[in-house]
Amino acid sequence: MLTWRYGEEIRADPEAMKESGWASANLRKRGFSPATLIDVGVAYGTPHLYRAFPDAYRVLLEPLAECEEALTRLTQANGEYHLVAIGREDGELEIRVDREVLWMSSALELTSRPQSYELRTVPLRALDSLLIERDWTPPYGLKVDVEGFEDQVVLGGKRLLEQTQFVIAEISVVRRYASGGIFADFIRLMAEHGFALCDILDAQKLDPAEPIYFMDALFRREAS
Repeated sequence: MLTWRYGEEIRADPEAMKESGWASANLRKRGFSPATLIDVGVAYGTPHLYRAFPDAYRVLLEPLAECEEALTRLTQANGEYHLVAIGREDGELEIRVDREVLWMSSALELTSRPQSYELRTVPLRALDSLLIERDWTPPYGLKVDVEGFEDQVVLGGKRLLEQTQFVIAEISVVRRYASGGIFADFIRLMAEHGFALCDILDAQKLDPAEPIYFMDALFRREAS
C-alpha cells in the first residue's frame, strides 16, 4: 500500500496490508486460480500478488533496465521477464524516465507536479503478439501499472483477455496525465472487453483533504 505526496513515498504499516484489498485471502476468495500471472509495469515487483498465487508462472514485463536485477530474482524459480513496454502494437516507445522515482516513469506527461525526466526509447510489444510467441498457459491473471498507459495495454491484449480471469489496474481518478484517460474511461473500456469492476484494492490521495487521486481496481470477467 503506497501513498504518494509529490514524489515522496510513504509506506503503510505492513500489518495494515493484511486487512487491505491486496491481502491474499481477498484476492483468492472469488475463485481466481491463474496458471500464469502477467505483471505489466513491474518496477521492483508486486509481492502481495505473487503471495496470493504462489504456484502461478510469472511473466514480468518492464521497460526499465534499472529493474533487471529484481526481475531476474523474481523469475529465477518459476517465470520469465522481458525488458519491454506494453501497448497497442509492436514497435518502439519514447518514455519519460523519472530518475528520482523510477516507477513513476511514463510515456505520458504528468500534469499534477513538476517532473524532471530523461527521454528514452524502448521496445514496445503488444500482449497478444507476446502471447503468440510465448504460448503461456491459461487462465491468466493480469496486473497493469503503467502510469496512464493502461488503455493501450488493454487494446493490445484482446486475445489474451479472452482467457483472463481478472485484471488489476492502477487507474487515475483525476486527470494525472496530459493525454491520459480517467476512471470512467477505463471502466467503459473494460466493459467492452467483458470485464466488470468487483473490488477497490487501494485508493490514494496526495493530501487527506483532496479527492482520491488514483486507485488499484480489480476487474473480473463476466459470465458470457
